Amino acid sequence: MTYEFTGWSYEPLVRQGPVNAVLFTVEGEPMVKARPRMTKTGHTYTPKTTVDAEKRVRDAFEATGHDGFTGAVGVELAFFQGTRARKDVDNLVKLILDSLNGIAYEDDVHVNVVLARRVYVTKDRARSVIRIFETDEGFDDV
Repeated sequence: MTYEFTGWSYEPLVRQGPVNAVLFTVEGEPMVKARPRMTKTGHTYTPKTTVDAEKRVRDAFEATGHDGFTGAVGVELAFFQGTRARKDVDNLVKLILDSLNGIAYEDDVHVNVVLARRVYVTKDRARSVIRIFETDEGFDDV
């Protein structure tokens, strides 16, 4: 079975038959997970840009009305970047996975499949498209 997701096809490592999944979009420029910062007194904090971006992701997921997943999940991510700014795909993925931790799934240790793609688009089309789906834990039958 070939699966199409935002412009690319692949053979998914998911259970056959109906799959519990949720698809949602986070409008606006995809953001990376910034590193924690440290104050002069030694306290660490998360930059406001990261906090705001994580909130946008959580709000978009919660707007779907999905209750979240309890077992192993896969996450497909399509980042439609409206600028040519240098952003590592792994840091784009990290922001999404950390944002949904404890909300879409119990803990990101339950994420056992990650498929990510970045596409450059015009600024007015910038967004992140996210699909979270149940997987068979362990893939013993592959």
